[in-house]
Amino acid sequence: MFDEFVSSPEEQEYKARPEVNCVLETIRKEVDVVLIDTPFEYIKDLQSKFPYEQISFTNKYYDTLGIERPAGGEYRKIERVTGFRIFIPNNPQPNKAGIPSGLGNRGK
Repeated sequence: MFDEFVSSPEEQEYKARPEVNCVLETIRKEVDVVLIDTPFEYIKDLQSKFPYEQISFTNKYYDTLGIERPAGGEYRKIERVTGFRIFIPNNPQPNKAGIPSGLGNRGK
């Protein structure tokens, strides 16, 4: 479906317009975007290396899906790529500002 769209005569005509190319080139330069020859393969590779096990979910998430919660105490530690350790409560309660309390960095 995507290939059909990209190959369609309307899309080819649109992409060939000088004003479209000028705008796209400006965006590429300003945002420092580099074209990827194989974007699908790039995304699949990125997904295969993503540390999904480091994502922490609330108890409500597990209850909603009807799956067993992972073992752990009141707080679950998440190791980030940056090296910080972040502790998130299982059931954070919002403070007066509406921000869940108990969130934050508790040491390195």
